[in-house]
Amino acid sequence: MSRNPCRLSLTSRRLSIAAAALTGIGCLLLQVSVARAIGSSSPAEVVVTFDTSHGPADRLAALLGSTSYGTDLDIADPDNPGVHAWREAGLAYYRAVNLFDGANGVQVSREPRRGFRYDRYSRLFLRYQGLDRHLGYVRDVLGAVPIINVGEIPGVLSSCPDYPGGSTACAPTDWKEYSRLLTSVARHVDARFPGLGERTWYEVGNEPESHDGAPGEYWMGYEWERLALAGSLRSSVDWFTAAYRGLKAANPHARVAGPVTSHWAMGPDGCGAADWGPSEWLTQLAADGTGVVPDAIVYHDYAWAALDNGRLWCFGDGDDVSRASWLHGEAWTRTKLAANGFSPNIPILLTEHNRDLSDTDHVQHKAAAHLAANIARVANPINGSNLAQADFYVFDGEPGHLMAMYAAEPECRRPAWAAYAMLGAMVGQDILDTASSGAAIDVLATGDPHAPLARVLLANDNPVAAPVSLAIRNLVDWSQATAHLQAIDATSDACVPDAGSFQTVGVDEEGTLALTIEMPSFSVRLVTVTRHP
Repeated sequence: MSRNPCRLSLTSRRLSIAAAALTGIGCLLLQVSVARAIGSSSPAEVVVTFDTSHGPADRLAALLGSTSYGTDLDIADPDNPGVHAWREAGLAYYRAVNLFDGANGVQVSREPRRGFRYDRYSRLFLRYQGLDRHLGYVRDVLGAVPIINVGEIPGVLSSCPDYPGGSTACAPTDWKEYSRLLTSVARHVDARFPGLGERTWYEVGNEPESHDGAPGEYWMGYEWERLALAGSLRSSVDWFTAAYRGLKAANPHARVAGPVTSHWAMGPDGCGAADWGPSEWLTQLAADGTGVVPDAIVYHDYAWAALDNGRLWCFGDGDDVSRASWLHGEAWTRTKLAANGFSPNIPILLTEHNRDLSDTDHVQHKAAAHLAANIARVANPINGSNLAQADFYVFDGEPGHLMAMYAAEPECRRPAWAAYAMLGAMVGQDILDTASSGAAIDVLATGDPHAPLARVLLANDNPVAAPVSLAIRNLVDWSQATAHLQAIDATSDACVPDAGSFQTVGVDEEGTLALTIEMPSFSVRLVTVTRHP
């Protein structure tokens, strides 16, 4: 039973029922008759065809995960609330295992130290305890695949050991020594965690184009780049080349990605304020003639950054640009790959994302609709996206955002968690055909003809309400269906208390189930229908 039942009449030619549809966070207003929209946009019409010819929704799993930090998880505690929330949502990957991150990464020394072992290949003393603990926690406790960020240079290899911004942001004195170190580390990862080296991504860098010469930047590169404020393109390409060679020497099947810039269209060939972006990086990499071909292109999508600086990106401004930015970015990047002689089919990863920095007061309320809408856009073949991995959680600038999203207290599940759980329920089924018109509602549908069942996720990532006329067709031999209704609303409570409710609905003689669903602004709906015995 629902804690706070909402009652409405559901009528059709074949069925008359009265029922409540309360989800974890709000009432789902489901009507088989056409509803009138009050204070809302024009209706959206969504048609789903129960045809599994698109095949399994395997790629959906790679989109369910998030960026985190070592401080988000108590690695000594495998039984904390965040772990339970993570596993319940079925999240598949965990980003931001920093390879040389102090206590949670590999520690490097030129001198003998307690707990360090001499590595003959790199001729350095290494301590793997932190990295082993961190990777083991992600794999064994979270049940996820870590994305390993190669985003710092060990201080003992740095060309600026006394630089006030941090020695880890400067190029090493010897790139060959750095490559040997990465070979040793990758060999260790493969030996300690068999198979992981071919499943993880090694992403080299972290927004290396964003420096302005001030201390504390992520990447400062060579001394001449720092002194001349000439940007860090040359050193960033050299960094990737050295890392690529070192990692591939350990395992030719290791997956190495770059350049991890803060946006997909930076530099003079794009729309941002930085000196360079992925386009210039690819041009320089190709011009070097080293034969290095990235296994993936990876970047972040902070569309608000330009707005903060009084600039606009190429494709609109405000909410519109951040809503559609990555779609433009994926197409843009593929044209730049082809223009520089690389395959346009190289995977693209989006590992950090934001909607609008100016809207942090409401970011949590909108996070569920935003991530559900964007993941639906990637996974639905109708949109033509081939992103291999993406993190669409709305980062609000607060450290530790990942675990705060999942569990602020032992029994708390936030709206964004609920959206991930809805999407996770669709993994393992087949993608269904969808078509939509009218209001901008994002849709993803999956089905299992053997169950038989169909799931339809609807996301309204817009500031106005929009009713949805939903028709699920080709339900052959279905006379009735049981509908499981779940909803997430922007005005919801911070925690998710319930799991929804069930209703019986009719299927007409042509095998069509027709519903009209009210969708407030920034809301998500999941309708699961199974054939009624």
